[in-house]
Amino acid sequence: FVTLFRTAFPQFAQKDTKSNVYAQQDADEAWAAVMSTLAARLQPSTALPALFGGELISTYTCTEAPQEAPMQKKETFLKLPCNITNETAHLLAGLREGLHEKLTKRSETLGRDAVY
Repeated sequence: FVTLFRTAFPQFAQKDTKSNVYAQQDADEAWAAVMSTLAARLQPSTALPALFGGELISTYTCTEAPQEAPMQKKETFLKLPCNITNETAHLLAGLREGLHEKLTKRSETLGRDAVY
């Protein structure tokens, strides 16, 4: 697989000029290359989400206005965010961290942008 992958995507076959060892590559870029190739080749277009996709229900709660009703949003995905830090010891911990994020959006209760 690796040999075919490097043939199909030459950017992943780059070698370090000094050591002649394959250069480290970004896993997200490799996954995106595989998914885009599959999307172009699989028919109908629903095959890719059926094979590799999922659905999340995200809940957004305003940390600055706890009285504001939480909002829910249904989202489909082809990859889950996995945050790797120096403290991440297991894949599950990285996935959990990736599913808990803070974002700034407009709060109708406060009449301004707030953290959710």
